[in-house]
Amino acid sequence: MKNLKSIILSTGFAFITAASVAQVPETSASATITTDNCVTLDATQPLQNFYSIDIAHLGLSSEYLVKKHFGHIENNLITYYVDFAHSKVVLELHLDRVPADKDLTWWGEYLTSLCK
Repeated sequence: MKNLKSIILSTGFAFITAASVAQVPETSASATITTDNCVTLDATQPLQNFYSIDIAHLGLSSEYLVKKHFGHIENNLITYYVDFAHSKVVLELHLDRVPADKDLTWWGEYLTSLCK
């Protein structure tokens, strides 16, 4: 019985671990982020769903710290995918979650409103 419990716990842990590993989406647009979490989208490109952001300058020393940091600033309209190995995150703008089509200017102002 003890072995059965160990097998079930191990299997459950492996499943949860595998499920928590997210694919980082491919991007063609870029954005920047300041230490105050101010995100600026690349205004030379049309509005995209996904933006790649270099985070090396934030000084977050582990994948856990990066996920914790960006988990605190996510919300219903934005999601961050961590790619710690390449010192970047991918920002997803949930364009379908706003009541009407919003343009690049609106999203830029929205992201500015989230700064610390």
